[in-house]
Amino acid sequence: SSISLRGLGEDRTLVLVNGRRLALFAGGNGGSVNINAIPLAAIDRVEIFKDGASGVYGSDAIAGVVNFILTKDFRGIEVGATAGTPTRSGGGKAQRAHVVAGFGDITQNRFNVTLSASLEKESALYAKDRKFARTGNIPPFVSAAATGQGNIEGAYNPGSGAPYNAANEDATQVIPGTTTVLAPPGNTPGRQVRTNPAFPAAPGDPAQSPNLVLFGNSPGAGYGNPLAAADQCASVNMYLDPVATTKGAPYCSYDSNKDVGLIPKRDLSTLSGNLTFKLTDTLEGFADLLFSRSKVTQQFQPSPMRRSFSVTDSEFALQGVDPVLLIRPTNPVYNSIIVPYLSAQHTRDTSQGFDQLIGQPLAVTARVFDFGPRTQVDIATQSRISGGLRGTLLKQDWEIAASRNESKLEGTVPEGYFSQVAFTRVINSRDDYNPWSLQQSAAFNAALAASGAKYTGASLDANSKATELDAKVTGELAALPAGLLQYAAGLQYREESFVTKPSAALQSGDIAGLGGGVPPVDRDRKIGSAFGELNVPIVKGLDGNLAMRYDKYGGIGSSNSYKGSLRYQPIREITLRGSTGTGFRAPTLVDLYQPQALGSSEQFNDTGPGGTGQTDLQVNSLTGGNPNLKPEKADQYTLGIVAQPSKNFSVSLDYFNARVKNIIALPSAQEVVSRFRAGDPAYAGLVRLVGNDIDFIEQTLQNVGSAKTQGIDLEATHRSTFDLGRLDLYMAGTYMIQFDQTSPGGVLSKKVGTMVDADGNPVLSSHSTVLDGVVLRWKHYLSATWSQGPWAVTFAQNYRRGYRDGNDLNGSPHQVPDEAIYDANVAFTGVPNLKLAIGVRNLFDKDPPIFVPTSNQFQGGYDVTQYDPRARFVYFTASYKF
Repeated sequence: SSISLRGLGEDRTLVLVNGRRLALFAGGNGGSVNINAIPLAAIDRVEIFKDGASGVYGSDAIAGVVNFILTKDFRGIEVGATAGTPTRSGGGKAQRAHVVAGFGDITQNRFNVTLSASLEKESALYAKDRKFARTGNIPPFVSAAATGQGNIEGAYNPGSGAPYNAANEDATQVIPGTTTVLAPPGNTPGRQVRTNPAFPAAPGDPAQSPNLVLFGNSPGAGYGNPLAAADQCASVNMYLDPVATTKGAPYCSYDSNKDVGLIPKRDLSTLSGNLTFKLTDTLEGFADLLFSRSKVTQQFQPSPMRRSFSVTDSEFALQGVDPVLLIRPTNPVYNSIIVPYLSAQHTRDTSQGFDQLIGQPLAVTARVFDFGPRTQVDIATQSRISGGLRGTLLKQDWEIAASRNESKLEGTVPEGYFSQVAFTRVINSRDDYNPWSLQQSAAFNAALAASGAKYTGASLDANSKATELDAKVTGELAALPAGLLQYAAGLQYREESFVTKPSAALQSGDIAGLGGGVPPVDRDRKIGSAFGELNVPIVKGLDGNLAMRYDKYGGIGSSNSYKGSLRYQPIREITLRGSTGTGFRAPTLVDLYQPQALGSSEQFNDTGPGGTGQTDLQVNSLTGGNPNLKPEKADQYTLGIVAQPSKNFSVSLDYFNARVKNIIALPSAQEVVSRFRAGDPAYAGLVRLVGNDIDFIEQTLQNVGSAKTQGIDLEATHRSTFDLGRLDLYMAGTYMIQFDQTSPGGVLSKKVGTMVDADGNPVLSSHSTVLDGVVLRWKHYLSATWSQGPWAVTFAQNYRRGYRDGNDLNGSPHQVPDEAIYDANVAFTGVPNLKLAIGVRNLFDKDPPIFVPTSNQFQGGYDVTQYDPRARFVYFTASYKF
């Protein structure tokens, strides 16, 4: 879990604990901190600086700072527990227990120790248990269309020995001695096919060229599926896809939604400690400790197998295995299933007329259920220990401290993963594999079990460390007519490291579902900083603040950041405030050096101008970090007013404006393709074509232009007292005026309230993750709390404005409607030291609206960035202090 302010992303929001940094999450894609590592029970308060704070806390605090202050000087013991469950069947249940203990009084005992510990458990929730998520086929809005079982990709010459070479191929196998001809009637215009004179000519071949070999990129490209022609896709857990292949033949696709986990199984334990001790009346020592361990178990659909995936696996060439799943003419199913399906002379009405393929070995696709669903277990630990001294010298306050942070990730795969080469070798060495059935022969199953194809074991271990030294001094410089001139100055030194240790299996790129080969990484850098701050009372009622900071990043460069602000209170009821500042975000070690790997992209459509018209494509994709990234630079300003006409009512309005240049972001496959087809020069080198077909895309982190965002924050409180109790009203909302992003090629994306442009192409990404949520026009939280004596009842509304998502299957625009989710809570404190509460989230059990994603997110049917799939969730909490 992470925090994003102003829609600028979690990597531009600086998260602190007790004013100091945590190590970046080792399993993340950028600069985010996993806030699950912060123990809820130990939090005293949260400070939020929404106007940027680069001048004081760090140049990367472009969007702002969130500082979690942990409980100190606690005395006694508090125990508590929370249990919650969705009211619908399935998983998603959550339990938490905590204890907070403190002893010692700073004043009397000259020390205090405060400790906390908590345990959390959450059960997995699967899409099959939610009607709105159990299928990716919701006509006319979305279609699942993942790689299906038994689709015929084309003919293949086994043992040709030549590896795939995209430089001179049209996504087909290179076969020595072949010639290139234009596609015959019925094939995609302009595409090329290969002929193999080693095979005899097939009767009636319209091209007068025998044995056409054509492979496509989409799950249904090629020659269709015999089960689809007979409307029997369901027999292999597939569905009949209504979209014809490039040959006009019916095929089977896989609806993966039902096999996807919406919420993973999670076990979390946290521990924190705060120690304060007085050495003398002017010298104090302090230390804090944070530790968390989470175990997350996620489950996904079984892996697909088809030629376009296998050709990226170098193990096939090294071990001399053909990178396709072959059905030879000697296989019994060839004559019983394939020939009747292919032959134009056959009497069955399901025949397709692909006579040129008869007698040739054929490559087919598979959805490999043999090893179960893919399961990943990730154990993440976060630790920080810090300590220091603070005191007073010559009437100046000083502090010096050191901290060591570490985030570790240990990944394992206990089920569902397998060696692509070993699996393919078993199929290609036998003649008893039947892709049109889920029941294989006992002999085949025995051979598969003996092959060692199943893989269980380690995937990726990662480690992110940060060691920091800091020193600061604060005090008063002079007495001015309007008040005291105050200052703060400090130095910081930080060392960061990022290390990944992929298992040998992961490095090979041969394990289906884990992506391409991942190399290890071992990088580090040093960062030095100096800052200064002045609080200046200008005249009575008018105060100013000026902060400046210098940062030097090893291997990146240096920057100067500043922030200036004014606060003016002409009368007691009115306060005016404003600020301006700059920011500089250096790419993190993860951004720069996350391993680049060649794998399969998420699904995308190539239906825009200049495209092939194909949908639900998946191609080879290069993902990972980018050592050539440049730093982001930002400037921002805010203007605000706070009015408090009475002691019971206050309201604040704050206008914010921020500009960010050289945005570091991870473009989605759909964004890359759409911008490439639109002629955006910034994306020209990220797509490789074979003919007009997309063969390869690059999705590494990029500097993708600039962004300007502006909006208004509204916050209001009102309190009314009656004979029957007190009513407290609270509202906090944000209205986004603008979030415009420009690519280096000059393409402008207006992102407020929409995920696509006027042509239906996805707007530019501004985040370092593929899943880039919408920038909402308006969002608010509104609550009313009635309290009397020990009772308090709260009713709250979480509201968001509707927004434009992707086009539906007919190419028509789609709009997600406005949504309001209501929560309720009842609390009781009538027994000394005891607190009880019962609450409901999504009180009216509202389903999410239909959502058309602009890039594949696996969890179809709803917007995963806006809706909690648990739906109505009831919880009970209790705590007691001794």
